[in-house]
Amino acid sequence: MKRLLPFTESLITVIIMMSLVAGNASAAGELPLTTQTFTLTPPLARCTLNGAPCIQATFVNNSNSSVLVIVYGVLRDSLGQMLYYTTGTVSTGPGQKGTVYLAVVGLPTGNYNASVFAVTTNGVAISVSSSIQVTL
Repeated sequence: MKRLLPFTESLITVIIMMSLVAGNASAAGELPLTTQTFTLTPPLARCTLNGAPCIQATFVNNSNSSVLVIVYGVLRDSLGQMLYYTTGTVSTGPGQKGTVYLAVVGLPTGNYNASVFAVTTNGVAISVSSSIQVTL
């Protein structure tokens, strides 16, 4: 339960920020930012990073400027309960691909559904959410 409190606070902050900055210019001055600004190059993949399980996500920057984004991985159990989240950052130039590795540590053995999505450093959603099953 202690793991969820910081995530809940962060999620509320992101939602508030998204509602405040939606429609405003990004840090790079680009308009409009949409959920198609960063698109996932399918598929999401399970991987191992320094011995820890991880999720590999590669995105394409569809804007005409460099973008630094925060990529979230939110893991849920079979009941849909959010148990864990992980983040990573990726920066790409216009039309370029960028890959992020989201480490998953500290969860018990089991099957989880992970949702992966990207937001700007201002909290604006710039990708659609994609899912992958993660078995630990």
